[in-house]
Amino acid sequence: MRRRLNSHLAAAGGGCYSAPPLSARPPIASDPTLRLAAYLACLFAGTGVLLPFLPQWLSETRGLSGAEIALVISTPALVRIVIGPMLGAWADGFKDRRTPLAVFAGLAVFAYAAFALADTFWALFVTSIIAGSLTGAAAPLAEGAALRASVNGRVPYGLARAVSSMAFIGGNLIGGALIARFGPDLVVGWFLACVVAMALTGTFALQPDPAPAAALDISYWRRLALGLDLMRRNRRFALAIGAGALIQSAHGFYYNCSTLLWRADGVDAATIGVLWGLGVGAEVAFLASLPWIEKRFGPEALLVAGGLAATLRWFAMAAAPPLALQAVLQVLHAATFAAAYVGAIRIVQRETPDAIAGVGQTLYSGFASGLLMGLSGIGAGFLYDAVKGGGYLAMGVLAAAGLALAMILARMPAQSKD
Repeated sequence: MRRRLNSHLAAAGGGCYSAPPLSARPPIASDPTLRLAAYLACLFAGTGVLLPFLPQWLSETRGLSGAEIALVISTPALVRIVIGPMLGAWADGFKDRRTPLAVFAGLAVFAYAAFALADTFWALFVTSIIAGSLTGAAAPLAEGAALRASVNGRVPYGLARAVSSMAFIGGNLIGGALIARFGPDLVVGWFLACVVAMALTGTFALQPDPAPAAALDISYWRRLALGLDLMRRNRRFALAIGAGALIQSAHGFYYNCSTLLWRADGVDAATIGVLWGLGVGAEVAFLASLPWIEKRFGPEALLVAGGLAATLRWFAMAAAPPLALQAVLQVLHAATFAAAYVGAIRIVQRETPDAIAGVGQTLYSGFASGLLMGLSGIGAGFLYDAVKGGGYLAMGVLAAAGLALAMILARMPAQSKD
């Protein structure tokens, strides 16, 4: 069975991209990668408001403490390590892999509506887990679909991902300005509208994405077991997940507490939106250049670069530099998030049989945006209450650990997939 599955291994990796001639590709309007980018853009436009301003909404309208805010925001990520692969294995069983994308987004509409109406800590806590698990599973599945679709489409993966990041910037800038004018109640209303748009896109706009025959011949539990077994038998897969997860989780204090720190220093919401937008703007520039970059650097090199930049960024932020220097450090987001992310998911895609692609991608997401990010985010709340901006020191340590694993991976010889 493993040899049969290994015949479906994704060919992407090593920094080499070979696309078919333009004449053989679909028209741009029907390009499947572009449509998946639209699906992700709906989610990212909402996240562009939710990430920086949800702590403010929870604090100012629901009266939560720093530790309670961290629990509400980070627990959905924490449980993703269990729920994500389970949903991924379920999604791998569909004949058309766009179906679970529509289902997850549709259910998320109801879950986020319940979250918006919740007004106690426990109600917010429970509804955040349900809602976050649904969008947390949809995102890596859509990313994996975009990677597959970009091989034969007109739109390269990097450009499609840049569109999603630009939507995030739009959320930062437009949302920040609107919240500064109308107050934090706009936060959850904005995100709910974006999830509705995501559900509509998933239902009516995505192109068919047939699953490989091998996936349909395997039971749900067998798909899940094979995916989990990759962590044990494939060291490159495990190291890519470990390095990527540590580097990404080092953003936990920034995601959960940077807005609170800036607000305490008297920075207004519109300026905070600009600061977040600077980081994602650098990310967009990197992703738009990705075809050129990947011709010259393999995914292991991107992962190492992300670890180096993250170590520098968070130790520098711990020193409480002036706001102008913090703005400069935001540009490193191109490496700390984007380079590390692309490097890790390329390796994960390369090492995962296509028949269990959903399990592989959700495993990475479960660690990188889940378990370690959840622990980091929860710890960030307590660090903020105890040492304020000194919490960035812990993020520097996490980034350095991720860098060490990335360097070990970069020095490993290629591993046989048999």
